[in-house]
Amino acid sequence: MIHPSKVYGVIRVASTVVFIFTVSFLLHLSRLTSSDRRNEITIREAATEDPNLPKMVLIVTYQRCGSSFFGELFDENIDSFYVYEPVDSYYVAKYSTVEGLNTPTDISTYWNGSVRIQPVDEIEGVAAHLNDLFTCNMDDLPVQFFNHKYWYLFAPDFQSSQPEYRKCLRSTKKVSAHKCREDHVSTLCPPNLGQDWQSHAICAGLVDGGHVYKEAMGKYRECINDLRTSIKRCIEISRRNCMASKLRVMKSVRTSMKSVSLLMQALPSLRVIHLVRDPRGVVLSRMRQPSFRGTASNGSLTEEAKFFCRDVARELKLRKKLEKQYPGRIMEVIYEKFVQDPLDYSKKVYDHIGVPLPDYIEEFIQKNTRGKTDSVAKSLKWQSKLTYGNVLKIKEYCQYFYENFQHEWT
Repeated sequence: MIHPSKVYGVIRVASTVVFIFTVSFLLHLSRLTSSDRRNEITIREAATEDPNLPKMVLIVTYQRCGSSFFGELFDENIDSFYVYEPVDSYYVAKYSTVEGLNTPTDISTYWNGSVRIQPVDEIEGVAAHLNDLFTCNMDDLPVQFFNHKYWYLFAPDFQSSQPEYRKCLRSTKKVSAHKCREDHVSTLCPPNLGQDWQSHAICAGLVDGGHVYKEAMGKYRECINDLRTSIKRCIEISRRNCMASKLRVMKSVRTSMKSVSLLMQALPSLRVIHLVRDPRGVVLSRMRQPSFRGTASNGSLTEEAKFFCRDVARELKLRKKLEKQYPGRIMEVIYEKFVQDPLDYSKKVYDHIGVPLPDYIEEFIQKNTRGKTDSVAKSLKWQSKLTYGNVLKIKEYCQYFYENFQHEWT
């Protein structure tokens, strides 16, 4: 097993998949760790938010919803510890997949198009992974996070913060978690999440795969442990950056509201931004690249819309329950509204967090959105690209979306 389960405690799951807690109960988050020992960490729920703690923000969104640019509102903030797509590394560590090939739709949808009910250990594991980041608990994060290709691939555009950390990583680039995978388990563990769930279960240690798997996984773990030692200095830099930050922000297209509910219970200072986009624009963008869309759609634009809207509808229903439980902590952002007036909307976003929008962020927004007309036109590009039949089919699949997200949809 790559990362044996660390027990944070017992979480009861109601039949409605809403997690119910009492104030005095200990919240325990279960996660996969990099060692064979079993530890217990408990996180007590605070009664009120501590104003002295750093502000914490989780951007929950979906592929091709404009979240990369939206995340720059925080990546450009000199007081922030911003991480682009940290949850991909959780799936890489758990199932030994290839970085970036954990397509969000394949987390929620089997390749035959049926709904995949996310296992409890996965829901808790994602929450624990993010909780460790928000609390700067670097010791319990998998090495696959620290060595992930996103630190290189999206700098400087979408991950420009923490330059000292990236510089440290570059000095150790000869070794990587990806190379450990290629050398030891690439022929046993499928590269794409959802490709073969039986093999995924074996690679995650949930099912006994026999001698061949045990031997290969043993060598893989040894390689991963050696890698952690080699980048220890870089990990300490990341820890210092996190601890010194006044604002900690994570942007994720792979985090469900079920995991969010656990985080909101554990972190009273956490603010959530739920970013969505018109499904017609989303699916048109997803058709550009296979890694942008789920495998089940098989390249069908309308099928991709069906899966996207099915996922968002489920998430929105749970979000509405969380809003009643945690009033004022969740903000809805519709991409089409954001591009109409980026500066004004950015001020509202920062106001939701409880910090003023820095002048230099205002300048960044004005500089990068001067072609406002172009931004709006891009958001409406689907009007000239989709057939009338496709538009009607998407409206049929996405009726709940259009009825429940408040916007004057064209």
